[in-house]
Amino acid sequence: MSLVALLLLSLSYNRCDFPERLDPRKMYPKKQYGREKIVRVKDGDTVVLSPGLGRQPYTCRLYGIDSPETAKSNAPGQPYGMEATRKLEQLVLNKEVEVTLTGDKTYNREVCLLRLDNQDINLRMIELGYAWAYKNYLTPPYTEGYLNAQRQARAARTGLWQEAKPEPPWEFRAKSKRKSK
Repeated sequence: MSLVALLLLSLSYNRCDFPERLDPRKMYPKKQYGREKIVRVKDGDTVVLSPGLGRQPYTCRLYGIDSPETAKSNAPGQPYGMEATRKLEQLVLNKEVEVTLTGDKTYNREVCLLRLDNQDINLRMIELGYAWAYKNYLTPPYTEGYLNAQRQARAARTGLWQEAKPEPPWEFRAKSKRKSK
């Protein structure tokens, strides 16, 4: 085998690394801040952070999860929407958390991973049954853990899984959008 072929084979092998074992802080750190305070919980998957001196507060959507919709002024919410909001408040409101921004934005919100006391808060919301693993947007190394947490919460009938057939928020939003047209 030629040296060029060995080099190409080596390069392709290195690209096939096992992403489930990657450190999340090395995978996504477009911006990683130390500790920032959660000053508001908007719903079960959105928070407002106060980063400290010299920076403006900003809204952050929790990566990889989708919680039930809360009622808006012109639209009803879903079962467990307020419960999900309250649970996230219990977990993080007025606490300093470690924030990793993915670099993505959705509806003018940063997308982030939150950690508190070395615990993945996004994952915890799934484990407690207050959010779905948002599989259309999950990437390794989170995919397997988030989907397993959802299976376990569902099997234990925790949180929203107490419902016989809870409607995923993305389906609820699509149905609401069709009704408004």
